[in-house]
Amino acid sequence: LIALRTPGLGPGGLRERLDAVGGDIQAALAQLRRRAAPLGELAQAWLARPDEVQLAADLAWLAEPEHRLLRCTEADFPPQLENIPQPPAVLFVVGAASLLLYPQVAIVGARGASAAGLAHARAFARALTDAGFTITSGLADGLAGAATAAALDAGAKTLAVVGSGPD
Repeated sequence: LIALRTPGLGPGGLRERLDAVGGDIQAALAQLRRRAAPLGELAQAWLARPDEVQLAADLAWLAEPEHRLLRCTEADFPPQLENIPQPPAVLFVVGAASLLLYPQVAIVGARGASAAGLAHARAFARALTDAGFTITSGLADGLAGAATAAALDAGAKTLAVVGSGPD
């Protein structure tokens, strides 16, 4: 968590450092502490003295039922993320991480969608879940929300992806 929260590093930067040391988080953290200067003063200060309140909040989140920090070195880390620029080092997961390995389709779009757009999103979601896909969404209102609701109504599996950590 200390490495993940290092200002200026970002999940892609952490992943690069982890890959360089064979996935050993302790080695990556030691390397960060030795070479924090390029990241700036905030990173140096954080690595010298991490915010214990922030770390405690992260640990409290992780202690909740079904919450998990899924590391890129774990077998159930989604392999499709290896094909994107700057894959993340970790995912904060609530629920079954195994769903990340299912075939999935993201349905996203306007938050202020028309009635026809919402109906199309629901229809697409139903057709895709009938074909065996998991519906992935950012949980936004509008098209994504309509697609997720339709998938849930059909008893299908859904994933919600949020672009930040638990906070």
